[in-house]
Amino acid sequence: MNSSTALWMVFLTVLSTAEALVTNEDIRTAILQMVNVVRSTDDKLERHEYRDRIVGEQLKKGMINIDKRIKMLDPLKGTVGRLDERLAAVETILMQKNEREKMQLQRTYEAVIDIQKNLPVIMEELKNDIIAKVSTHEPPAQIIEPVISKKDFEKLEKEVVSKIDRVSNTISKLESELSKMKNDSKQMKDLHNKSSDNLEKLKRHISDNQQLLSKYDKKLSEYNNKIPEIAKIQSKDADEWKRDMLESLAGQKTGVKEVLTHLNELSSKVDRLPQKVDSSLGVIRNIVSDNLNATYDNLTNELNGILNAVTNTRFAIDGQNTNVMEVLQNVRNIRIDKLPSKEDLSIAQRDILRKLDEARISPAIDEIRRLLYNIDNKTSHSGDYSGTVLSNIQAQISSLPQKHDLASVENSTLAKLEPLAREIRLAGETSKKNHEDTSRNLNDLSEIIRSIADSFATNIKKMRTDVQALTKVDQVMIKTADDVLDTKRRLEYGVHQILDELAKQIKKSAEHINQGLSDRFDLFEASILDEDTGALANLTSKIGEDIHQVWRQIGIMYQQISSSSDTLNHLQNITDSYVNGSLGAMDSMKGKVGQINGRMTEVDENLNYLLGRLSLVTQEFNRIKTGLGTALDQIRDSFHTVQSKIENTGPGPHKISSIEAATYK
Repeated sequence: MNSSTALWMVFLTVLSTAEALVTNEDIRTAILQMVNVVRSTDDKLERHEYRDRIVGEQLKKGMINIDKRIKMLDPLKGTVGRLDERLAAVETILMQKNEREKMQLQRTYEAVIDIQKNLPVIMEELKNDIIAKVSTHEPPAQIIEPVISKKDFEKLEKEVVSKIDRVSNTISKLESELSKMKNDSKQMKDLHNKSSDNLEKLKRHISDNQQLLSKYDKKLSEYNNKIPEIAKIQSKDADEWKRDMLESLAGQKTGVKEVLTHLNELSSKVDRLPQKVDSSLGVIRNIVSDNLNATYDNLTNELNGILNAVTNTRFAIDGQNTNVMEVLQNVRNIRIDKLPSKEDLSIAQRDILRKLDEARISPAIDEIRRLLYNIDNKTSHSGDYSGTVLSNIQAQISSLPQKHDLASVENSTLAKLEPLAREIRLAGETSKKNHEDTSRNLNDLSEIIRSIADSFATNIKKMRTDVQALTKVDQVMIKTADDVLDTKRRLEYGVHQILDELAKQIKKSAEHINQGLSDRFDLFEASILDEDTGALANLTSKIGEDIHQVWRQIGIMYQQISSSSDTLNHLQNITDSYVNGSLGAMDSMKGKVGQINGRMTEVDENLNYLLGRLSLVTQEFNRIKTGLGTALDQIRDSFHTVQSKIENTGPGPHKISSIEAATYK
């Protein structure tokens, strides 16, 4: 079919060019052009097949390399999986650790709440015990006159100084123990919060003690103003001070016990740490556990020593309390509550003077004076009356008659003497009565004066003795107050030194403990995670390098494929251009066929000429037909050979024989 169409095309071209003087050379050139087009198309197809084959081989090699790289990356899956498992295990360990810390904090909080709840009950029990112990001390059966000398106060001062020195020695021992604790205190990072809480508690106790000392100072100033109440207030303040000191010591003891419990928990946490497969980590864990055990033993020993030192300090403070209580007992034995104060002495002196003034202007003295005046008046009146009576008697006697008139006037005399005798008797009775009254009044007055003089003398003696006793008591109280103030100052200074040293040592130890624990746990974490982090870093670097190489190869392959696609596109464009050229040639041939049809009409007119020429054309056409048949057969055979070679050996390049090359040429 193709050959017939080609022949018809050639025939039409011949017919079209017959009028335009189409020669055999034109037909030959047209056929050779067609052969050249077919040959060039075949070459282009062969080159295209060659390029496709090269691209296929390169793609095959690239896929093989990619498969090899993927197979090399297969072990990384297991490594990454193991790393994920380890990270998950570490996360679970950290979560468990956080949960244990939360539980521990919750337990601590509950313990603190229980302590806060039970603290009033404990304080009440301590108060009852102290009250019971104080109540068991019986007061002295007899009030003994105090004998407080300078030697006793010096002795008491020496004892207080020696006990303060003993306390300072115990503090120096505590300092040495704390200096020993500095070397092994680096493993207590988890106890930092508890130590800070204990420090806050201690600060609160210190502030309470300072408040107590300020109260003690106020009470001493009140003692100077209110001496009668010194025994009761001193005993009450001493009980409060002792109770607060016991509370502070109990708080310190609980803090030390909490430190011990936290050390036990720390050792248990270290024992609960997950064991590593690596032998080096096992050795490190054993070393860390040995160090922790040794540190725990040292800390327990040192804390026991601290507890002993605290108990010694407590005993020393109790001894100081006993000394102070002895001083207070001595002051109590003086019966200060019965001694008047300075104001009372001045008031008593003023009362005595007032009583003396009242005695001077008292109505009893006025009554005595009035009685004496009445007695004087009565005596003078009785003297005047007796004088008048005697003068009347003498006048009456002088008016009596003589002896010779006695007989005559006896009766009249008797009659006259009877009223006179009555008057004399009355005057004697009245004078006797007045004398008795006067003597009785004088006796009463003498007794009153004697009693007043005796009472005045006794009062003066009592006042003198009271004033002397008050001066002595005043001197003793001044000396006692000075000694008590000196003792208080010494105790306050010693307590301040103790509290300052304890605060400094606790602060230093807390800082060292925090730094040591942070360093130790950083080293521990680094020792646990160094190998995993190093292996992970090496693995990630290797994976990154391999992936980088793979991506580089993929980039090269992409460049090659892109260049191949560019060449294929260029080849497709060239093929399209050749096909378009062939279509243009066919269109031109179609136009020529149209011209041939036009010329056929002219051929009909010149048929004779056409027949003559037709014979020549038929001959030539037969020759062309035979040539075209042979050429087409050769082309068919060549296509069959090319197809057989393509089916058997794949795409070119193929060796072309010289004959074929000549034919193609």
